[in-house]
Amino acid sequence: IEDDANDGDAYRQLGFLLHEQGKYKESVKKLQRAIGMGYKNGRVWRTMGHCFFEVNQVDNAREAYGRALMHKSNDTSLLMFYRAARMEMRRGEYGVARTLLRKIEASLTKFKDNHYVLFSLGVTSYFEKDYSKAIDYFKRCLTEKPKIRGSFKRAAFYCMARCFELLEKYTNRNKYDKLAGKALPATKDGEEDSGDDSVAVLSDDAEEPEGQNLLDPNGDQNRVKKGDFHVTIATF
Repeated sequence: IEDDANDGDAYRQLGFLLHEQGKYKESVKKLQRAIGMGYKNGRVWRTMGHCFFEVNQVDNAREAYGRALMHKSNDTSLLMFYRAARMEMRRGEYGVARTLLRKIEASLTKFKDNHYVLFSLGVTSYFEKDYSKAIDYFKRCLTEKPKIRGSFKRAAFYCMARCFELLEKYTNRNKYDKLAGKALPATKDGEEDSGDDSVAVLSDDAEEPEGQNLLDPNGDQNRVKKGDFHVTIATF
């Protein structure tokens, strides 16, 4: 670049390097220069999306990932599809997110943290009102990571409780609410200690005919509103 300020490929390569070094804002500036000089391939847009994702710029990440998805060279980029889906979830576009996640569902064994993908599939299925499928995904995310502890485990239990609630299966709703509500162990300083938490253990669910439990056997409880669920879960 010092020798030729119009070398777009040099800006592109420098942008990639800065991204790998965790210098995301600097990387974006170099990649934008490269794009302005005509370097608009799939990796450039994908890397820019990752940078915006890391600095929590949701709309910019959605824009960059959207352009990256137009390039067939990115068809096997599992991380890009997952992160693009998470950005759509942040804006409440659960149908779009679910479509993106299902593109990589068949390749989950290649994804390092596939329990997060399964959890996100559960959340998007919930908002698409496919509650039974959502429960299946939440269970799979826990069995995929059998030693998972702390807030992730409780979030999955909480989500299953909400699904069973909407299916009017209150025995199972209460079961998972109880599991979700267990307090985390605390350190000497009073902070949550996931390290001493118990692992997630799944047991068989009670047989409950869907939609036939007209009354909550444990009293009337307010259902969690969509907005509350979104705030609590969608950004997990």
